[in-house]
Amino acid sequence: MPEETIRPLEEVEIEAWADLYRSASAEIGRDCGIAVQRVGSGHLFLASRIDMLALNRVIGFGAEGDLHPEQLEAVVRTYRDAGSPRFFFQLNPLTPRAEIVRQLENVGLKPYNRWVKLARGVEEPVAARTDLLVKEIDQAKADLFGHLLVSAFEWPEIMGRWFATTVGRSGWRHYVAYEAEKPAAIAAMFVRGDYAWFDMAGTLSQYRGRGAQGALLETRIKDARAMGCRYIAVETAEDTPDRPAPSYRNTLRSGFRVAYLRQNYMLAF
Repeated sequence: MPEETIRPLEEVEIEAWADLYRSASAEIGRDCGIAVQRVGSGHLFLASRIDMLALNRVIGFGAEGDLHPEQLEAVVRTYRDAGSPRFFFQLNPLTPRAEIVRQLENVGLKPYNRWVKLARGVEEPVAARTDLLVKEIDQAKADLFGHLLVSAFEWPEIMGRWFATTVGRSGWRHYVAYEAEKPAAIAAMFVRGDYAWFDMAGTLSQYRGRGAQGALLETRIKDARAMGCRYIAVETAEDTPDRPAPSYRNTLRSGFRVAYLRQNYMLAF
């Protein structure tokens, strides 16, 4: 895939995550050990008190050819000194692969898994088959959004309070799928310029298999088009025989296509 396509797909994800980290209150930041730093052309995201790789990772580093051993060593020190149990380094597709792999291995990082970057335009989405009704929510229901998110994934309660801080924030839109008046699933969208980024999608266990995420994807695609976006990006785990990824299959059914695979390297302390 050409650089002019890869770069904005990476950048909208980075901007969304940076804004999520900036949205945390001082109390939440302290309780989660939150920090975000620029590292050359990339970003270092840290939540040292939550052992979750998605919250402790480096994205975008090396895209401008800034592959310096001292920077990688500083990255390792930052996570180690903060008390993070482990972290990801997500290999930017624009980085010279052989060179960066050698440097990652020199500081102790090892291949772990891959994430899939999927993308599509804003043409009419495939209609979802569900009896659930999707509604956009505002800041008045931020607590509901956070509660549903941690309930769907069995995450720590503090993460719900943190992610809920994005509700009503500029650039973000949030949605809940309901069965009558009962909330069943949630999802969010972040928009910058021509690009929309989808994430924070989860469904309560008793409502899975009823098309909630398909409906949430359909609604967000239509809203992204109405906002003037031209492209939509999303990431998910790689779908493999030993580790199926339902979210990957949902996005394919909604017209997304694989843009590229991103190799993850991990270091545990």
